[in-house]
Amino acid sequence: MREERQARAVGLVVVVIAAAVVLQACGKKPPAGDKTESPKPVTTAPAAGGAAPKTATPAGPGQTMGKDGAPMVEIPAGEFVMGSDSGEPDERPVHRVKLKAFRLDVYPVTNAQFAAFLDEIKSSRDDDGHLLVWTFRRGVHKVGSRWEPQKDCDRYPAIGVTWHGAAAYAKHYGERLPTEAEWEYACRAGSKTTWSFGSEVGRLVDFVWFRKNAGDEIHPVGEKPANAWGIWDMPGSVWEWCSDWYDEDYYSMSQITNPKGPSARSYRVLRGGSRLNSAAKVRSANRGASPPDDKDGTIGFRCAARAE
Repeated sequence: MREERQARAVGLVVVVIAAAVVLQACGKKPPAGDKTESPKPVTTAPAAGGAAPKTATPAGPGQTMGKDGAPMVEIPAGEFVMGSDSGEPDERPVHRVKLKAFRLDVYPVTNAQFAAFLDEIKSSRDDDGHLLVWTFRRGVHKVGSRWEPQKDCDRYPAIGVTWHGAAAYAKHYGERLPTEAEWEYACRAGSKTTWSFGSEVGRLVDFVWFRKNAGDEIHPVGEKPANAWGIWDMPGSVWEWCSDWYDEDYYSMSQITNPKGPSARSYRVLRGGSRLNSAAKVRSANRGASPPDDKDGTIGFRCAARAE
């Protein structure tokens, strides 16, 4: 696992202990560099009252509406070079990938959308008993018999969603999670540079929520500019679940056309980095991974679907 968690403590003993606690709580493989601390779940009961918010966002030019009421954009079929020779070992070897057209959510799924989904299925577990979501300060919570976003957090990306929760949400609306290859292809938006806007790290604050400018806080979706294909918030803000199982050596065996990842492993792929990560971790090529039942306030997701 390549994503990092920075334990903020004084003294070597405290740092070691804090890092161990974070890794246990977040279910991550031991990191190899700078660490960041994951927000802790909210354990107190929320106050009662209120109603679920509306979730629909009007589709803009070149967009279609997903069955969950979220705008989607069609990603054209094409080829790209996946990975990075200058990144971490699991980003190599760089390899050419061919993808068919697909649709992708313009924004990460929001708290308002995920709360509405939980109300529709009337459960916080899937058919196999897997927990779908954990409650965090800027996530969703249950108010009486209904699920709601935390106060004023309707347009924040849904956080604390397990891989099972993301997959169940997508399936409920006739969609799916993007593959890792689809995610990187859409994030790059035709670019070959470190980020879709270029490789100048000094410009990153204008395009991405990450450690330097996020103020250790989640921000509503769509506040930074979209990439060239009209997609917001792919790097930074929250990690995003992909459909693939994670294997650090997968690129050496990946198929060229529409790769879907290895057979069953222990971790699912995460992409994009979060507001707590350094510039290196929000690169288009950076890979992450976590157990599918991970409880983490830095993880969200978006949906993909067949091209119309």
